[in-house]
Amino acid sequence: MRRKISIAVATMIAAVFILFAPANASLVSANSQEVSYEVKEAGSNNTSVADGYFIKPAKLTVENGKNFLEFSLKDADYVKSLSGPHGAVKVISDSGNKRVVKLQVGDISNPIDLQMHIVVPEEVAGRPYDHNHKARMVVDTEGVDLSALAAADKKSDDQKADGDKDKDNPKTSDTTPLMMYTVLMVGSVGVMVFLWRRRTASE
Repeated sequence: MRRKISIAVATMIAAVFILFAPANASLVSANSQEVSYEVKEAGSNNTSVADGYFIKPAKLTVENGKNFLEFSLKDADYVKSLSGPHGAVKVISDSGNKRVVKLQVGDISNPIDLQMHIVVPEEVAGRPYDHNHKARMVVDTEGVDLSALAAADKKSDDQKADGDKDKDNPKTSDTTPLMMYTVLMVGSVGVMVFLWRRRTASE
């Protein structure tokens, strides 16, 4: 009898946790995907010498309806500036020789124009090297579902907006289901304990 009560109580507690688990748990990283890419010369399909500064893969993310690429640069001290069609990159982290940056991009099915300023010390390059470069970032779009990423982004934004709205305008009815299930669970446990005690007493 004790075992049956324990199983019943555990089942009800699990049900309550499942019912009220965060609805947005499945959206973690749903709006991002790793992608391969290559940096090519501005006027040809040849790989640019600057490609060696870019670590692969990149992370493609859709945020507020806009596409972003997040990637790392090695020998980052030599890369004095980097920008694309929508402006300069945003630095996420910088540890001296490695820098993580985020770049807003448009249609990734087309090459992304890049502008960069590279300065390499004379003792490394063999001669003074200080140049502005133009290049093109070509993203491998095979297996990329932008519509799914955009849908996940929109769903996440909608849930955030609903959460903010609930904070501004709390509704008493929002807590009703939780209270109801709590009362039912406590009541059920009480009934089973009463029946168990009654049966034990009769034995």
